[in-house]
Amino acid sequence: HVHAYERMSAVYKDKEVTPYDPASGMHVIRNPGAPVYIITATPGNQEDHDKFYKPYLDFSYVRSSLYGYSKLKIFNKTHLYVEHIGADTSSPETLGKVIDCVWIVKE
Repeated sequence: HVHAYERMSAVYKDKEVTPYDPASGMHVIRNPGAPVYIITATPGNQEDHDKFYKPYLDFSYVRSSLYGYSKLKIFNKTHLYVEHIGADTSSPETLGKVIDCVWIVKE
């Protein structure tokens, strides 16, 4: 397995079914028609940073192998907010900062 962070769009049978809202950029997914995959597996690894071995998929929007952690905030029954925060001391420019964030909105 790989210790890494990856955020994808709403995906069904290897196809993006709900792209990001163009008016909001890639930080809002409205009414996803399938699961939105966010893989958070970067708490640290004694073997050092992992590399991505599979190619970048069209529906994969953000990838990071830097150490970090994610927060999920549920605002109400229609709005979720996820952010990934850097915790890698080898990357001072991202340490303690939000590396990625996304709103998932179901109207």
